[in-house]
Amino acid sequence: MTGSLSAVLRFARATGDLHSLSTADIRLIALAHTLEVARHGDVALRALPDLPSVRKGNAPAAKELPGWNETGDKWADMDRLAEEDLAEQELAGKLAAFACTMCDRHGA
Repeated sequence: MTGSLSAVLRFARATGDLHSLSTADIRLIALAHTLEVARHGDVALRALPDLPSVRKGNAPAAKELPGWNETGDKWADMDRLAEEDLAEQELAGKLAAFACTMCDRHGA
C-alpha cells in the first residue's frame, strides 16, 4: 500500500487538493487505489492529472448585466429595479413582523 499511498499523495499535490484531504481521506483513496491495481492493474490509472485545456474559439455572448458598461441611458431602468427590490424587501420585513406578532398572540 506504500506505493498506492505515494501515488495518491503525488496526484493530490498535482491537483492542489492535498491540503483539503484528511489523513483518513488519503488512506481510503490509497486503499481504493491498491484494490484497483490488484484487480485490474494500473493501466487505467493516471499517474498525474491531465492538464486543463483552454477552449479556443468564440465564447458565447455574455448576458448583459444591469449596471455594467452602462453609459447613462438606462439609469432610469436601474433606479426602477432598485426601488422595486427595496419595496419587496420592505414588504417581506412587514410580513415577517406580522407573522411574529400573530405567533405571539396565539402562543405558537
